[in-house]
Amino acid sequence: MDTAQRYWMLELIAFWEGQINTKPLMTALGLTRQSVSHLLTQYQADYPNALTYDATQKAYQVTDDFAPQFIDQTVDEYFSWLNFGRIPTFFQEPTQRSQYCINPLPRFVSPQVMRPLLKA
Repeated sequence: MDTAQRYWMLELIAFWEGQINTKPLMTALGLTRQSVSHLLTQYQADYPNALTYDATQKAYQVTDDFAPQFIDQTVDEYFSWLNFGRIPTFFQEPTQRSQYCINPLPRFVSPQVMRPLLKA
């Protein structure tokens, strides 16, 4: 699994749940706590104002400056991962395709609306 896929998972959970800690990333990515801690440190170095650590919650909270680079911010993307465990593949170069899949229109829902529902 490459860094883009790991960042995608980090952003997906942080965006929809409003926070992220090591446990869901360990479960989703199959990594050790040390590897996930390194991933979080690396993400913060690449995107310094996106997350802040809250010691009382023992989690990184999204900030107002959080601007996801790897997720499309649709609720469909989150539910696809939640229900089926799908993690996208990121290609370095565009590929030539002879067939295309027509996907349904994305549903944009505010994370502020979804977060209380996800906690219920």
